[in-house]
Amino acid sequence: MLGFSFKRARLSIKYLRDEEQFDKQQSEINELIELHKQGYLDLYFGDESHFGLTPNLPYAWQHKDKSLLLPACRLK
Repeated sequence: MLGFSFKRARLSIKYLRDEEQFDKQQSEINELIELHKQGYLDLYFGDESHFGLTPNLPYAWQHKDKSLLLPACRLK
């Protein structure tokens, strides 16, 4: 229809990351994945996610091609 949907907004810390370091780490991960596909090593991923202490995320109208990202910060 208009290209929008009503869904939950996401929290993000993307605005805090160092893009150069992020790109370097992404390329290292891709190299490890390639070595795994070639059978040189076994690759396991650990999930460091956790349940959020601030679960109240609003719902909003969002364009289907772009999610609404809210800054994730913890109140002290």
